[in-house]
Amino acid sequence: MNCQYVKNRIREIGKIIVKIRTIQAIGSSPDLNSMLDSYLVVFISGVYEDCIECLFNEKASKSQDPQVQNFVGQIVKNQFRNPNYDNIKRFLSYFSQSYVQNLNLLVPDASRVAITSIVNNKNQVAHGSISNATLLDLKNWHQKAIVIFEKLDRILV
Repeated sequence: MNCQYVKNRIREIGKIIVKIRTIQAIGSSPDLNSMLDSYLVVFISGVYEDCIECLFNEKASKSQDPQVQNFVGQIVKNQFRNPNYDNIKRFLSYFSQSYVQNLNLLVPDASRVAITSIVNNKNQVAHGSISNATLLDLKNWHQKAIVIFEKLDRILV
């Protein structure tokens, strides 16, 4: 991966997963485990949103045009929410439909389902429900979703 910022943020998720696994292994209550899992799904989704913003801004910075950079930065910041696969493709199509086709060729279905599962569970928590995702679910989905960031990095950066 070329974008160091994204690489660091992805690592940060891994460290939080390890911390939560440690807390849960010590013998926390089911209620606390559920709250920690809910925190984690919101955290992961937020980091993904931030990483996607970064990758789109990296692409805009290649233009070396401050107005283009500002425009892309503002559009992504103000309009990109819920980093599921469909939303990623929609924003990617603003640059080029060929980028979307390339991403579709490079990203396996399991990765698409994984990132969408994370976002859907985040939305459940954000709207007052409890996520049914376990720490193991989140860890597995995260591992599969990383592929999307690696491929976006290849396409955009």
